[in-house]
Amino acid sequence: VRLPAALCGVVGLKPTQGATPMDGVMPLSESLDCVGPLARSAEDAATLFSVITGRTDAADAIGQGVEGLRLGIPRQFYYDGLDPAVAAALEQARAVLERAGARVVEVDIPDHEPYGDLANLVFTPEAAAVHAPWLRERPQDYGPQVRARLLQGLMVPAASYLQAKQLRALHLRAMIDGPFAQCDALFVPALRSRVPTAAQTDVGAGPAMAAVVAGVAALTRPVSYLGLPALVTPAGFDPDGMPVAMQLIGRPQAEATLLRIADAYERAAGWLSRVPQTQVFS
Repeated sequence: VRLPAALCGVVGLKPTQGATPMDGVMPLSESLDCVGPLARSAEDAATLFSVITGRTDAADAIGQGVEGLRLGIPRQFYYDGLDPAVAAALEQARAVLERAGARVVEVDIPDHEPYGDLANLVFTPEAAAVHAPWLRERPQDYGPQVRARLLQGLMVPAASYLQAKQLRALHLRAMIDGPFAQCDALFVPALRSRVPTAAQTDVGAGPAMAAVVAGVAALTRPVSYLGLPALVTPAGFDPDGMPVAMQLIGRPQAEATLLRIADAYERAAGWLSRVPQTQVFS
């Protein structure tokens, strides 16, 4: 949900793991799959989320502003190695929210580096299990990148898979008792880099593919592993005219807070009504 939103300049809400029903959804990873809305604005996303879940708190949060809310800026991990254009856009977005009344606080977060690997240990074997019959019977129907990623799951030891699942609760508790005891939401980038081109991601199925996937998903996969809600909304354009996005991460069941913050930002910043000045495509 968040990466398509970030790459395409729209709003995407990944709810708390299990908050939305999975009826009729093609499975991929039973432990990590999560349905959420892609929409033109936080207000539209709130409406969709309320319909999907039957919860009214999301829609009620729209228009409430951010006065008194605390935005946590992690000292570790999320801001490491940002592209200068992404860093500049995030700094401007933070200033907009501060002027709107939000209070920014720096927070320490648990070591996030292992979370991507732990997510892979859960995701890849579960995905391989779903696709195993087709991988045996019609492997040629898969693109090389997708097939290679699925086949990785067949090589994950059962002990590693189970341990990665068991550790989720421990790591989630560390987040709730740590940074979320000091703030209402984390304010972070959606990607460290600018939006990549098709040529930059068309690297075959070898080690380069793994590096590309890891780079693009570096700031979203840890949240998926933890099962926390997170929202992406546009925060401007880079010098090439491609969208830059900010990401808000909340404690479990805090979708209304994330939508409230995103709505206030969108109203103040006005990016949803703008188009890039640079002509990207002929």
